[in-house]
Amino acid sequence: MTNLLDNISQEKVYTVSKLNQEVKQLLHRNFSTIVLEGEITNWNVSQKDHWYFALKDKHSELRMVMFKEDNLCVSFSPQDGDFVRLCGKVSIYEQRGQYQFIARSVQLAGTGDLLQQFEQLKKKLDQEGLFALERKKKLPALAHHIAVITSTSLIIWEISPPCSFTPGQVS
Repeated sequence: MTNLLDNISQEKVYTVSKLNQEVKQLLHRNFSTIVLEGEITNWNVSQKDHWYFALKDKHSELRMVMFKEDNLCVSFSPQDGDFVRLCGKVSIYEQRGQYQFIARSVQLAGTGDLLQQFEQLKKKLDQEGLFALERKKKLPALAHHIAVITSTSLIIWEISPPCSFTPGQVS
C-alpha cells in the first residue's frame, strides 16, 4: 500500500498556523459582509465588555463575537432566547482554528422559538410535579459507577473505580 505522504513536495506542506491564516483570508474574501439571523444562546460578557455567544437555529449553532467598539451602539441588552438579526463577517480565531461570526451590528427580531419551547416543556414538567422537592433524591457521597456517553450512536461505556477508596484515605 502506498503512503500518501511519499509523493508530496515540501512546498505543499502547511503548518497549522499557515493553514489557519489562509482559511481566514478565504473566509474574509467570500463572506465579507453577510446578514445572519437566529436565536442567542450561551450569552457571556467578557471583562473587556466584548460579547461572546452562540447563534442557533433548529439544526445548527455558530459561535459569535461582538467587540466592545461595536456593541456600544446597541440599543437593547441581548440575552439568551432573543431572536436577532446580525450584520458582520465570517472569520476564524486562528489560535484555536475555530471559525466564528464577528458581528458589527445587531437588531432584535423577537423571541426565539427554542427558548419558548424549552420554557413550555419546563412548565409542563413542573405541572406534573417532576421538579417538586419531595421527588428529589440525595446524591451518594461517592458514586459506585459512572456512565460516560460520548455520542448518541457511537460509544457508551462504564467507568469502574480503578482502586478501592475510603473517604479520607488515598490508596
